[in-house]
Amino acid sequence: MRRAAQLAAGDSLAERTFAITQEKINRYSRFALDGRDTANIHTDEAKARLAGLPGPVAHGRHIASFFSEAMFAEFGAPWLRSGQLDVTLTKLVRPGDTLALRSKVIGVTPEAAGQRVEVEMVLVNQHGDIVLSARASVVRPDEGSEAV
Repeated sequence: MRRAAQLAAGDSLAERTFAITQEKINRYSRFALDGRDTANIHTDEAKARLAGLPGPVAHGRHIASFFSEAMFAEFGAPWLRSGQLDVTLTKLVRPGDTLALRSKVIGVTPEAAGQRVEVEMVLVNQHGDIVLSARASVVRPDEGSEAV
């Protein structure tokens, strides 16, 4: 992790890649449904097609979790205490998709408790299409100060 003082607008965070499989979608669906393995648009081809979809699709929250995972990897515990995330879903994510998460710092501003780091994030599929975008922010405490 870098110190907030080392981050500046325009800096890129580490790119991350995620392979989406039906098995991972099924596992997330069971978790989201408290262990029930219910057939739905995420896990069942027929139900997805009945709903007008081209086949099973990933849960939006499943894919959005990649943003939070990246912010935690970069900022650690301050992300859990002060992180904010605003996500926009723009395209369906299907089994077989490979997503690249690209993040750029768009601002670093001083606050009483440290520095607020604002990050613009996108998930791009293998075709170059943005499937989700987000704005995230976190307060990084100044070195030696109490945690937020």
